[in-house]
This record gives sequence, C-alpha cells and structure tokens, in this order.
Amino acid sequence: MESSLIDDEFNRFFRNWPMQASDVIVPSMDMYMEDNNLVVEMPLPNLNPDKVEITINDENVLTVKGKVEKKTEIDDKNYYRKEVKIGTFYRSVALPVAVQTDKAEADYKEGVLKIVVPKTEEKKPTQIKINGGKNKE
Repeated sequence: MESSLIDDEFNRFFRNWPMQASDVIVPSMDMYMEDNNLVVEMPLPNLNPDKVEITINDENVLTVKGKVEKKTEIDDKNYYRKEVKIGTFYRSVALPVAVQTDKAEADYKEGVLKIVVPKTEEKKPTQIKINGGKNKE
C-alpha cells in the first residue's frame, strides 16, 4: 500500500511535464560532449524554426526561446487527453565549458532541436622569462 502512495505522488509531480512556470513552457534538455563539441538537444514538437531565438552571452549562458504551435485545430471538448504543450517556451542554462560561439550550429529534425558548439581549447600556462638576470647597482 505504501508504494501506491509513492506512485501517486510521483505521478502527480510529473503530470504536467515538461514543467511550466506561469504560461511559459520550460522544455527538458540533454547536454553532453561529443568529440570536441558541446551538444544540446531539446525535444520541441511542432516547432517553427523561424520562431526560435538561440543565444550564448558573454557569461557563457545558453538561452533558447520561442513558440511552439499546434498544427491543426481540434475542438477542446473532443480530447480524451491533452498533454502536448503549445505556447511560449524559454530555457536558459550556464554552459559547463567555454565554447566558440562564432562556430555554433543548430538543426531541427524529427521534433528535436540540436545545438552544436565547439569547445574552446584550454589555455596552457605560459612561462614568462625575467630580463636583466642579476641585480644592477
């Protein structure tokens, strides 16, 4: 019986996934390294790529915002379940590595937005030689 209560709470928590804050959809994302690229994937069904804005600011924060629209109109009273969210979405996240923003690419296929950004090469310490050697009086 106890597991039933846990299941009920779990289902209640995830009922409206992806999470929503007010009327803004906060889509889920996967972020990983592939070769020397940082890859971000976001499932966004019914997306019009022309209505999406992707930015990476000077603080290395990726922001994706836009609008997901329904392709066909169906009278609300004909739904048995309505879980696919439509409307404005927004997601902002600090990137875990420094990236080359000028080489970023984005692609949208089969309902998934994929952003690929090359990682910057790590700066290696540079040894600085001191001129003059011995004390001069």
